[in-house]
Amino acid sequence: MEFLDDLRDPRSTLGKIFFGLLFLLLLTLLAVLAISGLVLRGVLWPQRASAGVDPESLINKPDVVSFTAPGGKAYDGWLFPGLRTAPVIILCHGYGSQRSDLLTMISPLQAHQYNVFVFDFSGHGANPGSTTLGPGEAATLLALIDELSRRTDLDGTRFGVWGADLGGYAALVAALSEPRIKAVAVDSVYDEPGQFLDLQVEKTGATSVPLVATFARLGYRLLNWSSRHEPALSSRVGSLNPTAKLFIQGRDAPVLAEHTLQLFLKAPEPRAQAVLPRTDYASLPKDEKQEYDNQVLNFFIVHLPTAAPPPPAK
Repeated sequence: MEFLDDLRDPRSTLGKIFFGLLFLLLLTLLAVLAISGLVLRGVLWPQRASAGVDPESLINKPDVVSFTAPGGKAYDGWLFPGLRTAPVIILCHGYGSQRSDLLTMISPLQAHQYNVFVFDFSGHGANPGSTTLGPGEAATLLALIDELSRRTDLDGTRFGVWGADLGGYAALVAALSEPRIKAVAVDSVYDEPGQFLDLQVEKTGATSVPLVATFARLGYRLLNWSSRHEPALSSRVGSLNPTAKLFIQGRDAPVLAEHTLQLFLKAPEPRAQAVLPRTDYASLPKDEKQEYDNQVLNFFIVHLPTAAPPPPAK
């Protein structure tokens, strides 16, 4: 009892040691929380480096299409016209990228008469704000499809989607609820946003500080509370039965390649797999970029022909 009394008494030697250690512990915890908050902010509000490309300066001048995502945020993107009755292929850039990084991918698709659409997600390129690492981006993609389907200068009943990491996750989630998405190609996708958050936190080097990754995950969950019950893709991808799927893995991103492989293995037919040395599209040299484009193009040619299939015989 005397020991406990001394411990509770801040004037005793033992009490001074105890309260001193408690104070240091609280300071350390506050410091870790502050570091975690700064790291999380850096991940969810990534540095934007908009290329500032004027669509009027592009060879095949695109139409500028505006649409509104859930929550009222306004977006605009570029629609590169193809055959009037052909479907639309939407290109969804990856984390830290932007639509202008994908301009070279547009040319072979457009040359085969596809309509092609590119835009920037929130927190990327021309769009300020933050990223949700997938759930919000999927909702934005669905709103875009609704907008494009109203147009009469393209086939609004058939869409293809290509996406890398962040864009790939959004593409698969959107395809789960949108039957107009007939073919989806994903590159270096992840099973659930927390996995991608962990990768980005690790890249900052802050994981050397204990509990930073844990607090960052908790902060992400609080900021995206509405999507807290969203199941992992691995538990849902099995329902993508009629949708054609291409899973692209890059040996330069082994963690994401493994996630992509596991999703491929759980996906039903029709499905295809491509394993490439590198898949960071914006940094690929010309020959590797051409090979990458051919993989994507051939997939869409097979599974999303420009001519609509004939109606089933009665």
